[in-house]
Amino acid sequence: MNFEKELKKGNIVFCDYTEEFLPNIVLNKKVGDITIILTKPKYRTNFENENVNIERNSSISEIEQLSVDATFLDRRSIKLLLLKLPLGSKHIFIRIAPRISWLIGFFGLIRRLLNNQVSFGGIVSFKAGSTVQKWLFLKRSKGFVKLLNKKNVPRFDRFCSGFYLWAKPYK
Repeated sequence: MNFEKELKKGNIVFCDYTEEFLPNIVLNKKVGDITIILTKPKYRTNFENENVNIERNSSISEIEQLSVDATFLDRRSIKLLLLKLPLGSKHIFIRIAPRISWLIGFFGLIRRLLNNQVSFGGIVSFKAGSTVQKWLFLKRSKGFVKLLNKKNVPRFDRFCSGFYLWAKPYK
């Protein structure tokens, strides 16, 4: 698959990932960063080495602002699907595991699929240590990228002419 190249060479973020092992596909990365973002103080991780950056007590809204090649959502961060998507991520992986946050995130996922913001890429299995983890793979839709590139900022010349017309009677 084409995302494997991006996982090996690009920047990757794991959100609320507290498992014992990272997926094997990202363990031997030579290029790019691996970051683990933990949104709750009680979440712990054992990846305290030089290859993995760990950000503790981050908010879910910070996840939306990230500009990375792949985002892995687990636990509490799955709820992010209801409100926002990680805007700068080309590929989004959502852990398929029994989680309460799936009750909230599922409706957001359906909405994103129906609005053509993401497309379903399949279910991917990654070996992590001696276990196999299942992840739902979503690709950013081309239509949504075009929407992001359009600026919803008013043009300066329209603002100035409008202000001039408003201020003209007060001379």
